Amino acid sequence: MLAVSSTLVGVVLIGLAARDVFDTLFDHGGRGSLSRLVAAATWRTLHRSGPWGRGAVAFAGPVAVVFVVAVWATLVVVGFAFVYLPHVPDGFAVLPEVAGDGALLLALYFSAVSLTTLGYGEMTPTADGLQLVAPLEALVGLGLLTASVAWFLSIYPVLARRRALAYDLELMARAERDASIDETEGLVDALDDLHARVIEVERDLAAFPITFFFAELDSRYSLAVGLPALVVWLGRLDDAALAPRDRLHAAMLREAIDDFAATVGSFAGYEGRDADEVLRLYAERHAPRARR
Repeated sequence: MLAVSSTLVGVVLIGLAARDVFDTLFDHGGRGSLSRLVAAATWRTLHRSGPWGRGAVAFAGPVAVVFVVAVWATLVVVGFAFVYLPHVPDGFAVLPEVAGDGALLLALYFSAVSLTTLGYGEMTPTADGLQLVAPLEALVGLGLLTASVAWFLSIYPVLARRRALAYDLELMARAERDASIDETEGLVDALDDLHARVIEVERDLAAFPITFFFAELDSRYSLAVGLPALVVWLGRLDDAALAPRDRLHAAMLREAIDDFAATVGSFAGYEGRDADEVLRLYAERHAPRARR
């Protein structure tokens, strides 16, 4: 009975890790997903880190990614260890140097070296079932490594698009201040491009929720700084004076910003608040400093 219970616990832990990896890579991770909870906990912890909080938040995203992958690996290692545990030491050929380390420690050790395919040789499975389970864990380890690298590499193009949009908004504001012209003139010309790019970054955020927890140290690349300014500019447009095509693009841009705010609100727990308030809170939490 104990062997069955231990095996079931192990299978559940392995299944939890597999489900969370699948949700993160393919189903974008629900609010209750393990990766989202780990990232949110990392964010909150760094936000509360005293006078260093503002600078530390810029590292919340990368640190969260590392923690999420570490949690996945830990779940798999512990899960397989519970599968091995009822068979330690009888189901293994164990060298005398490690034979006295205790069943749980030996199970964790063998699980860790199997996942990482190190295979030091101190323990070798002899039971028929375990001779199949150990290679399976090695395959799981290779799959976990591949999934983690793919996830990591997918995040940075998303951040690059978001930073590029923020920097374009910064350059637009800077150019219009330097030229002493009405900022709405340039905005009208850019309406078509801007609404498409806001839609793109909103879809990126929905597809990769972990990017919500990436903040910027430089305000030029912070969309949390740029979007409120864009909302102000939109408020200054006189729709009646716009050509029909520009009026359509202005309406689409407003809707895209509202959708972005709704997505941000769903991640940050701001549901039920209007877009302006969500963007204000987003700027307070993510903006590195006020725009100069």
